[in-house]
Amino acid sequence: MNPQDVSVLIGNAYDLYADAIFRHLYLRLGNRERAKELMQDTFIRTMQYMQKGSTVENIRAFLYKIANNVMIDDIRKKKSLSLDELAESGFEPEGQSEKDIHTMLEGTRVAA
Repeated sequence: MNPQDVSVLIGNAYDLYADAIFRHLYLRLGNRERAKELMQDTFIRTMQYMQKGSTVENIRAFLYKIANNVMIDDIRKKKSLSLDELAESGFEPEGQSEKDIHTMLEGTRVAA
């Protein structure tokens, strides 16, 4: 398929499915701007896939699959916060102090 045909096909798919893909992403993410960006990424990735010569049997199903993959990739990127970044933002993990641990061990020994 030549690039012009791919552009026309993607343009038609965008007209038909862009709003639905956006709503799908927005309902899952709860962030309007991020949903718009990921919707655009969905169509860009689909166009790149088709420009490589790959065919798509069902464009609607393919777009939803790409949208879900883009969303999962985005969520995974955001989960990779380091402990240093969390500490800088004021996060202090709560744990048992040494005194609490000794008290608990002493209680266990007494009970035994």
